[in-house]
Amino acid sequence: MSFKRYPDLPAELRSAVRQFAIDERRWPSKTEPTRMQGRPLRCAPLACVNREWQSDVERSLFSALYLYQCPACPGDETEDLQCLDAMVTPVRQPLVNFITLRMRVDETRHSVDWASSDTEYWNNAVRHALDRLFRTLNKWEWPESQWAVLGLHLVLETFLTKMTTGTPVVLADLPVVPVIVSFQVTAVECGFPFTLPSFLAMGGKLPGLTLLNVEKRGSYMATDECLKFLNEVPQEFPNLKHLDFSPWAHDSYDVYHQKHQDRVTEMNIASLGQLIRPVREFSYGLESLRVLNVVNLDYFFAPFNSENYRAASFTGPTWPRLRGLCLEGPFKLHERPQGRDTDDRERLGIAVGRAVGFMPELQYLEIQGFSYPSSRWEAEEVVFSLEQNSLDYCLSSFSGGSPVEGYKPSSKLLKIWTDSVWKARGHTLKVSFNHQPLSDILDGQGNLDG
Repeated sequence: MSFKRYPDLPAELRSAVRQFAIDERRWPSKTEPTRMQGRPLRCAPLACVNREWQSDVERSLFSALYLYQCPACPGDETEDLQCLDAMVTPVRQPLVNFITLRMRVDETRHSVDWASSDTEYWNNAVRHALDRLFRTLNKWEWPESQWAVLGLHLVLETFLTKMTTGTPVVLADLPVVPVIVSFQVTAVECGFPFTLPSFLAMGGKLPGLTLLNVEKRGSYMATDECLKFLNEVPQEFPNLKHLDFSPWAHDSYDVYHQKHQDRVTEMNIASLGQLIRPVREFSYGLESLRVLNVVNLDYFFAPFNSENYRAASFTGPTWPRLRGLCLEGPFKLHERPQGRDTDDRERLGIAVGRAVGFMPELQYLEIQGFSYPSSRWEAEEVVFSLEQNSLDYCLSSFSGGSPVEGYKPSSKLLKIWTDSVWKARGHTLKVSFNHQPLSDILDGQGNLDG
């Protein structure tokens, strides 16, 4: 049977033809979100063919929106939020799945002399943009069956030589938006316009939130401040299932140790452990957790560190729904006697391997631990990475630094991992190992053997 005309094609083929034509005319790619203004949309004329074409074009264009705000730009470059209501009509509102709001100021581009008073202007601009967006979304009318379907990504970029902290943005007066299910904040090269405690106020504004991603690059936060934030997250975001927290955390405990080696007390170490325990307990109910350079790995896996550990009688933590776990942090707080580095790595690997046995849904795990002799660039580092590949799991371990050249996981460690993977998932385990310079690990240039 042959078809001479498009209208005579079966509905499935017509749909495939429309999707192919729309994807080909999306600019610059079919995965690029739609910018409200300033970008030609070559696929827009296809919406004029008929209602089928219009429906598919709008579904493609409005599934992901890109809003750009520039506080230092001329007025014609800051209109995205202003035209949002006009562009996204009530019929189109249920089509929106993801919104990116990007705010950027670059003194080299905009020729601004950014003084400390202007930092207040930047923070106010962030608050005003969020307030306007939230009030707009609060008025949108989604069917109740589609609540908690929207993702929001806030990107803050300020490339300024005179950036200061300024007064933090207050979020408590934002309207409630129950349709947002995921919220990502990426702050690049800027003073974070929120304090971490004030950021927690977002929990009451996003009751449907299940995914939270906070990434900060360019300036450091104190580790204890980050841990206190993580301790409060379960109370403020009770429905959270996925957490990604990637600040540039500054380990104040380690710096204190470097400057006052004779004054480091067990109280300092114990207080850090008390902050990490709630983070571990919170992770029991999560589906994915990624925390970089904040959590001390010894304390996170403390229940599995004991020499008296016995799997058969163990009644400790379980992660029944955890599918992904990625942690990066120190695995010791103070210097060990010379020659003990291998034991530190072995102890960490054994503890993680035991924990894997209580993660029945685990698909991906990466634990990256480093010590602190005097600076991270002189540190010893080890990475344990577990990834599901077809029916098997592959354990990759690599390490770097000196003086422990040629460290390899022991047969005891590998047996623990093999038994845990078989216990949790009923799968076999493949192992690869590589030793390489620490700089290659940190730069992401090393390759795993096998």
